[in-house]
Amino acid sequence: MTLSIESLNLVKEAVKHKAQDLYLLPSKSYYRICYKYNNEFKFLRKMPKNDAQLIINQLKYVAKLDIAEHRRPQNGSFNLDDYPDTGFRIATLSDYESQESMVVRIIYSENTQRYFFPEQLNQLKNLATKRGLIVFSGPVGSGKTTTMYEIAKSLIPEKMVMTIEDPVEIKNSDFFQVQVNEQVQMSYEDLLKAALRHRPDVLIVGEIRDSKTAQVAIEAALSGHLVLATIHAKSTYGIIERFKQLGVETSQLQNTLNCICYQRLLPNIKYQLACLIDILVPQKKYDYQKSQYQNYYLWQNHLQNIYDLGYIDEKTFITYQEG
Repeated sequence: MTLSIESLNLVKEAVKHKAQDLYLLPSKSYYRICYKYNNEFKFLRKMPKNDAQLIINQLKYVAKLDIAEHRRPQNGSFNLDDYPDTGFRIATLSDYESQESMVVRIIYSENTQRYFFPEQLNQLKNLATKRGLIVFSGPVGSGKTTTMYEIAKSLIPEKMVMTIEDPVEIKNSDFFQVQVNEQVQMSYEDLLKAALRHRPDVLIVGEIRDSKTAQVAIEAALSGHLVLATIHAKSTYGIIERFKQLGVETSQLQNTLNCICYQRLLPNIKYQLACLIDILVPQKKYDYQKSQYQNYYLWQNHLQNIYDLGYIDEKTFITYQEG
């Protein structure tokens, strides 16, 4: 997809900074151009309103959004020939004065993710050799999709891998990838049910959002599939609590969960983001009840280890104590 020089240069500038997000934010007489890097929000420069609005309209156009619609929020995605291994997701939202803002989320190739402890990824790959459910939680932009893809790639070509996402973030020709589209009755639940008839060995579910999707994911794991999924939870044990809120019984979790993981991308001392994972393999009934009393399994221990090893500074150590 081709962009104007101004739009392309702005995107290139964000990619050069290895930004996670690019922001075009309106104010009274200009737009603020900002980006998020290493989970820190940074101001880049001011931009005249007309210039910013032209860029917003062009990015909406390449993402197949309605450029005439400025009041309703819109979401979309696009790719650029200049960055074939990078994806771009955009979201628009107008303020109380009907001034449109835009956030561009930049999704880099899955090959770029670093791990503080590579053995954690290897542990997950080993757990993925048997059927069941592996569930990830963490904030938006914490590398969950990349980790799931890394695990699934280790099973190719012996296994058929199918992904269900909203939208597809990382294109991979070795996977069969489908995308949620509520307008034509293709919800996560609908696609999961269809996926089971497609007979994949491995299912990647972008997000378990509701009780119906949770139940179908449990059924898929019970019927012999490996299911990798994400769910909104603030901690490792919070995953179990979230499943219970969605109506999943403890007995169902005991019969399906291979492991639960909470992960974050933390800046190391070289100002590069690396992934730290808290992995719990539930083995006793106590593990399924512990969420009432404890948030994490070994998160603080891992954080202490990478601090003692000099991988992170004191500020990062303190900031991420609670995940």
